[in-house]
Amino acid sequence: MERNLRQVYQEAQQQNLKMPQGHLEEFEQRLKKEFPKKRKSMKLFYWSSAAVVLVLLSLVIKPMKTEEGKQVKEQYISLGSLSPELEKVENFYTKGVQLQWASLKANTSNEELVNATEDRMNLLDENYKVLTDELNQKGPSEELINAMIQNLEMRMRLLIQLKGRLNDLKKTENENNTRSL
Repeated sequence: MERNLRQVYQEAQQQNLKMPQGHLEEFEQRLKKEFPKKRKSMKLFYWSSAAVVLVLLSLVIKPMKTEEGKQVKEQYISLGSLSPELEKVENFYTKGVQLQWASLKANTSNEELVNATEDRMNLLDENYKVLTDELNQKGPSEELINAMIQNLEMRMRLLIQLKGRLNDLKKTENENNTRSL
């Protein structure tokens, strides 16, 4: 193959080579056969996945019944039992809140602030329980799931704000102590 490509091209043009009739159509058919269209749309995949999840959830939410029709036990649903992603979100926030509480130390100067935050945390906890009960009664909905996630986020923000305030109080106390010396 030491021939120059330009020479090969010029020779082919001089010979006036033409493709056989129907060659292009046959080639396109072979391409379609070998490489069919893979997916029509990712949206269709997501919508069908969502439909399957909803059907499965509707089956899980219904109470289990015995042969006589008596109710054996009702399934209890939490945010984490809806999907692995929601379980990760719920675990992230609940563990974060637990760690934040564990790191706080109440003393006489900040006891009122900690107690006030604890009261607000208890209200958020009661609200979360109401949302969980609603989830079990009405089934999952986007608004309900978002409300539950927002509740967990508010708990975390509340504790982070408390920690910031306590650090500010500590700094001012330290500044006052150094000024008085």
